[in-house]
Amino acid sequence: MQHCNQPIFSNENFCGHCGDPVESSHLRVKGIEQVEPQAMKELRNVYPNARVVSGKVVSTFYYKRKFVNNNNNLQYGFWWIELQDENGNIETTSIEAEDEFFTSIKKGDVLTLLYPTSFVLNHKIADSAARQIVKHNNTALCVINHLPEQQRSIRGGALNPSAKATAWLWFFACIAVTAAAYFGLHLRQVEAAIGAGAVAALVCYLWERGRNRKKYEAGQHRFNVLKAAMKQILGVSRDDLGYQHAERPPHASDVICFSCQKRIPGSLQYCVSCGSDQQSQRHSDQPSGNIAEQESTLMQQYSMSYQEDYLHKNLMSADQKGTVAINCFLAKVISRDVEADVSDVSVTTTTTETTDHYYGNRYSHSTTNTSTRTDRTRDTGISGEVWLERANGERVKWQFSEQVLGDLDIGDWVFFSYSDVNVGDHSSFNRECGINISKDRQYAPKSFADFGGITGQGLWWVMAIFFGAWTYSDYREPFFPLLDLTANDFTLPLYRQHWFIDFLPMILFGVINIYLMIHGYIYSKRNAKRQKQLLQPMRDAIAKVQNNIDTIRAQIKTWG
Repeated sequence: MQHCNQPIFSNENFCGHCGDPVESSHLRVKGIEQVEPQAMKELRNVYPNARVVSGKVVSTFYYKRKFVNNNNNLQYGFWWIELQDENGNIETTSIEAEDEFFTSIKKGDVLTLLYPTSFVLNHKIADSAARQIVKHNNTALCVINHLPEQQRSIRGGALNPSAKATAWLWFFACIAVTAAAYFGLHLRQVEAAIGAGAVAALVCYLWERGRNRKKYEAGQHRFNVLKAAMKQILGVSRDDLGYQHAERPPHASDVICFSCQKRIPGSLQYCVSCGSDQQSQRHSDQPSGNIAEQESTLMQQYSMSYQEDYLHKNLMSADQKGTVAINCFLAKVISRDVEADVSDVSVTTTTTETTDHYYGNRYSHSTTNTSTRTDRTRDTGISGEVWLERANGERVKWQFSEQVLGDLDIGDWVFFSYSDVNVGDHSSFNRECGINISKDRQYAPKSFADFGGITGQGLWWVMAIFFGAWTYSDYREPFFPLLDLTANDFTLPLYRQHWFIDFLPMILFGVINIYLMIHGYIYSKRNAKRQKQLLQPMRDAIAKVQNNIDTIRAQIKTWG
């Protein structure tokens, strides 16, 4: 729909060109049942409690579920999604994250969740962090992704029809009737009892075969109706649901309306939300520039980088010299590409035990017992790249850990602080701080403050072995000049003790350890002080973000 040759969207009330009111209620997004009601009507004939929800993904979170017993250690990946339907309600559910077409599901995708029947996931959530976010075990077995150019779908294997069952009750019916006829009715002629059993078996077989056929045909019919319903839903495009008119696409030149504080295109004369004239409403106290410039200014305010030399004192090895580079930045996620990595390995072990049997001293025979054990290990995960937009429109590609990658959505504002350590032969890249401002979540840090240098444990063990071996030898001549030099009325009684001479090497090793402990404590304090001084500007930047996070979040919300 257009007005004054300008496109109109469902959340707009005025024409941005002339300022006249416009009617946009008919442009609102629709649900699947409004567009294709026949599909659900037919499906509910076989699945009375079937329901369908369509909407836009507003949040995603990757997590795992596990199943562990004596023979299995299995993990499965899922997306926990929040879907906003046509009425603004939020639907939460888990969907499979290992399908090649649904691995890269992202915020802004339009999905249809089809629930033929209630289904829950029985495997436990793998980690405690995910248990704080995932609220229930419900899952959508049928999911359709209405992409701009094509449709993609998945259907859970739990909905596949069962194979036709084999009749087996007739065998037990035959035995039961034969026994009842022979013992209960006293039909002493075996042929008569067997005949009665055979008749019962035939009747039971025909009945069970008919029942299994009807059950199988009913399952096939339900499955065919489900496939037909999904085919009809797959025929509904993103545009049929009205998402091409849902909201105006954002542009770098967009500005904030001076009256209602809504985001609008900078080229429009009037606000499409409140209808105010943008030129007449301009005030000097309003922020200048478009939204892209304001975003860049905010990013610059909370970003910094620097590099400093660092010297790490080691007690039992050479000192380590190098540099530590710090990079703190506030950025916005603009894209996320994800791939699933699944490993499923089964190992079968066959064990054969042979026992020889003897009678007296004479070999008789052997028996063999063979057992087979299958151990299955299944692991899953995701990997990929995230593009971030930083200050001045700079776009950088970043590779995050699975924990962060599975939590980031397009449009999320994040703050990260990293330390790039190159000291001596040691190199590491540490995430000092990670905050998802949009979702109010923090990611586990790893700090340069934990760097401990070279401990020298190998040299200490060599010394311990040397002095231990020396203690158990009789060689004490190197100590005699030292003993003569320190001999006096106070020390002579001690030097005349046999145990003192015997354990003199270990006593010396103890004195060396006391020296090492004292100097180790001093070096540790000095190293910690240097690390603190080096990291202090970064920590100040982190504290600045944490103290102003509500203000930052409010500003981001204004930009939309």
